[in-house]
Amino acid sequence: MNLENSDEENNSSTVIDKSTPLTKRESIGWWFLCAANGVYSGSPIGVLIPLLLENLSGRAGYELDLVTPCNTASFIDTSSYSLYIISISILVQTILFVSCGSLADHGNMQKIFALFYGLIGAITTILFITVTNPQLYLLAGVFAIISNCCYGASNVFTIAYIPIFARNHPKVIDAKNSDVPISEIKKLEDKMTVKFSTISLIAAIFAAMVVMFTTGGILALLKDSPYAIQIALVFAGSCWLILLIFPAMWLTKRPKPPLP
Repeated sequence: MNLENSDEENNSSTVIDKSTPLTKRESIGWWFLCAANGVYSGSPIGVLIPLLLENLSGRAGYELDLVTPCNTASFIDTSSYSLYIISISILVQTILFVSCGSLADHGNMQKIFALFYGLIGAITTILFITVTNPQLYLLAGVFAIISNCCYGASNVFTIAYIPIFARNHPKVIDAKNSDVPISEIKKLEDKMTVKFSTISLIAAIFAAMVVMFTTGGILALLKDSPYAIQIALVFAGSCWLILLIFPAMWLTKRPKPPLP
């Protein structure tokens, strides 16, 4: 059976039956969701945000006399601020992951939460453009924590689709409707799980690389601008936001067991 679009997907908010075969449109929508999350995993959190935090903290810092502005790393390690912020965001992520785990594995809200956290993360990444004064380095830290936590939470709900898609792949449903042994069906589901996991990784890496090279070009072109990093972050956040349009249109709500 081929992946075909169904009329039920014209309304993306419709909760479809758990036995409804996976469609091509839904698969593509999910690939875009993986790519959208991949945008942030590359240059934004890996390079741009740490650089911006280090730059702002260095420009806002002072020498040991607490009077002379410190624009170098001679007496303070400006990289410490970015490390602290990333560490805090990881700690918050851990708490958030525990809270989101049950919601990702139960009910039919995976799409809503994946898009919600993706939307907040993208908007927060774009809002770095408002941090133009070094004295706002704390605000930049808050943006970094929020965007990183939303990226992680969106990934939790995105990955939750993998077992759903594996069970509802047309080949698996065909096998269930035929006289295929349960062991073979299980092997087929495992094969589809690996396939979707691989696709999600490829989509995320591809998006991350495209944005990484593009933001690198932006930094090179605007090397004399004090806001080059913020502009690059706006571009990355905009890409994240635009890519969310497709899963919003094409993904459907697929039910999982209700919360206990």
